[in-house]
Amino acid sequence: FETDAVRLWTDGDGIAVLGFKTKMHTVSDGVLAGIQQAIDIAEKDFRGLVIWQPKAPFSAGADLAGALAALQAGRLDDFTAMVATFQATSQRIKYALVPVVAAVRGLALGGGCEFQMHAARTVAHLESYIGLVEAGVGLLPAGGGLKEIAARASARAKNGDVFAELKPMFETVAMGKVSSSALEAKELGLLRESDIVVFHEHELLHVARQTALAMAEAGTVAVILPGAF
Repeated sequence: FETDAVRLWTDGDGIAVLGFKTKMHTVSDGVLAGIQQAIDIAEKDFRGLVIWQPKAPFSAGADLAGALAALQAGRLDDFTAMVATFQATSQRIKYALVPVVAAVRGLALGGGCEFQMHAARTVAHLESYIGLVEAGVGLLPAGGGLKEIAARASARAKNGDVFAELKPMFETVAMGKVSSSALEAKELGLLRESDIVVFHEHELLHVARQTALAMAEAGTVAVILPGAF
C-alpha cells in the first residue's frame, strides 16, 4: 500500500519493506499510522517486515514542527495524543508477531533512533549516526527510548548494580550525543551487540531481509509482557 507518508512493497520473498516519504524521513502522524498498518499487513500476509529508506537518512526524528505548533496553540490534548501514539507505535514494532528489522544508514535521530531500538534486530551501515538528541531542543525522548536504555542497562548490569550501567547511558542522552559510527553506537548502548553492522551500504537491504527471514525461520516471537500496551 502507499499513502502520502509511507510506501510498503515486497519483492516476493515473504518480507515486506516499509519506507517513509516525508522530508528527511521524519516521523509524522501519517508515518505513525503507516507503520501500524504495515505491521498489521505483515502479521497477516508476510514472514517479516523491514523498515528501510531508499536513500539516507534512516530518519531525522519526530516532526517537531507539528508538535511545537500544537503546544504553542495550546492544544495540549493533541500533543498528549501524539506522544501516546508514538509510544504505541514503538510497542507495536517491539511486540509484532513477525520480526521487524530496522535497516539503518546515515542519521537515525530521536524517534528514528527509538524505532530501531524497538526493532527485533537492527542492521546498520557502518556510517550510521545514531542518537537521542531531544535534549538539544529542551525535550526528553518520549517514544520509548529511555525505557529501552533502562532495560539494556539492567541486562548489562554486573553484581546487580544497574546504576553503574545506567549513568553513562543517560549522560549520553543528556548531552544529545550522536555516535560517529555504528560501532560507537554499540559502545553507547544505542545498538545491541547482537545487531549487525555492514560495511557496504548496497548490502544493507539484502542483509536486513535475510535477517528477517532467518529470524522468522527460527521462530523468533516477541514475548509480550504484562502492561506492554
